[in-house]
Amino acid sequence: MALLVPIATSYSVLAAGCVTPATPTAVTATDINPWDAQVNYSSGGGTTTAIYTEVCTNNTFTAGCQTTLLSPTTSKTSRFENLACNTTYAYRVRAYNDAGAGCFSPAVTGTFTTPACPASVSNSCSGATTLTNGGATRCFTTSGATTETGEGVCGSLTSGICSWETVWFKFQATTTESTITLNRSNNSYFQTDLVAFGPYASSAAASSACMPSGGSIVTNSGSCVTDFDDYDPLYSISFATVANQWYLIQVINEDCGVYSDEDYQGCIQVDPTPSNNKPSGSSLIDECGTTFNGTNKGYSPSNIMPGNENLDGNAGTTCAGCTAGDNVPYVVNNDSWFNFCATSTGNWSVDFEGISNCINGSGLQMTIFRGTPTNLTTIWNAGSPSIEGSSQTSSAFTVNTGECIYMVVDGFAGDQCDYQYQLNNLTTPCNLLPVDLGDFFVVNIENKNKLVWTTYGESNSDYFLVERSVDGISWRSIGQVEAAHESTGYLTYSMLDANYVKGMNYYRLSQFDIDGQKQLEKITQVDNSAGNDEILEEYNLLGQKIDAGYRGIVIRIFKSGRMDKIVK
Repeated sequence: MALLVPIATSYSVLAAGCVTPATPTAVTATDINPWDAQVNYSSGGGTTTAIYTEVCTNNTFTAGCQTTLLSPTTSKTSRFENLACNTTYAYRVRAYNDAGAGCFSPAVTGTFTTPACPASVSNSCSGATTLTNGGATRCFTTSGATTETGEGVCGSLTSGICSWETVWFKFQATTTESTITLNRSNNSYFQTDLVAFGPYASSAAASSACMPSGGSIVTNSGSCVTDFDDYDPLYSISFATVANQWYLIQVINEDCGVYSDEDYQGCIQVDPTPSNNKPSGSSLIDECGTTFNGTNKGYSPSNIMPGNENLDGNAGTTCAGCTAGDNVPYVVNNDSWFNFCATSTGNWSVDFEGISNCINGSGLQMTIFRGTPTNLTTIWNAGSPSIEGSSQTSSAFTVNTGECIYMVVDGFAGDQCDYQYQLNNLTTPCNLLPVDLGDFFVVNIENKNKLVWTTYGESNSDYFLVERSVDGISWRSIGQVEAAHESTGYLTYSMLDANYVKGMNYYRLSQFDIDGQKQLEKITQVDNSAGNDEILEEYNLLGQKIDAGYRGIVIRIFKSGRMDKIVK
């Protein structure tokens, strides 16, 4: 990646009634791909009303130029697309004051060279280009590609004046979920689609199962992702995968012969989906006053597609001024999640800072909630966008004993950045629960009560104590289950009780940390006098009816009217 060597030059223009603004500082050129790059800067302040940036093919700034004029308070980066690969560009950054006739500051100039044009990728499924899961980004273009007979799996591939350009990739999954990220370097004007197939037992099996027999569509609930480049320069999507199995990726671009640059140009990357890419997998914050480092690189929208802001799957929770059911007032592209739970009532705040290394220069957005992963209530929204170099502290908020707080960080316009956050305890000691406890329920299976509970993150946890009662007052220990000690993901525990009484049984779950301190408890109950009862319907936690092949937490509704939860 090339970096500029800035040179201050005298491009100041004096005009009546205009005070020359201060020269921009910290000017760099970064994220240089074959067909795009970004120029970063900091405003010198003073009378600056805008930052004027030019990128040209000569150092006199008269040929092949692109320009931006952006507010210094909402952007510290200008992104330039549709560049030529293996080409040297000059750029110039000046502050502008629009007072009077307007005037410029002295300029900072420099050059960068785009990388060599990338090698061709496969136009044929049988020779799909291999990507490394979690490895380097692969840049490519659809220029010169065609669509073979049988490749038109997306419904949009119809006959007409337009032709379709298809390229193929394959990768081996390493986890149960994978994320594809595409970074668009140009506007291809017409439709660009993406679809993935699998699983296949080997690389050879993937290559021999093309057109595309022998594999099912695994993206977007069995459908193509259509017009993905119309959302933002960066687009990510996650889908379920089987570890060690292989998958095919097809990128399809529409060329209608109207413009000269209708080919898709950009880069693709595949990563294992991070566990905290959804509320239920939130990473646990277990310290106050400590700066934690985060990133949303390799993340995708937790609700499948950009624009779906119902993050908790609950139509009954809506943020102020939002569409019914939405939890945030912005488009979600690649959300990362964190949480903490307090052991005593007090006031807290969160610092959100250190935003850096953004891929497309747009920045981030962040929201703090209280509640649970399936019932989120907004506390505070950071500025949207929160640009590189910005720093914010949330308003103070009260957290009650045993209550949990959730925080989401997302990329504005699909951007992917590094960032930092810090939890501040304002009125109480830093007393945090080492475990964020989720569901706790019991169901009778083959004359045994099966107790199931989940955690969303653990720190310093030692074990769980399970007790039973027939009246909810007097309790008797029925066993212990060792905790994970340290975990940032979603874990499920269970225990069987074959010695329950006929009638109502109450169960109390307590968690103890390594220091022997009891940190939390939950109580649930089951009526073991119901006898055999016919199941009428089964739903998932989003209230959607499920089929016999569904795996996960299931809510069952019985003919008698009672309900329970089980894990299939």
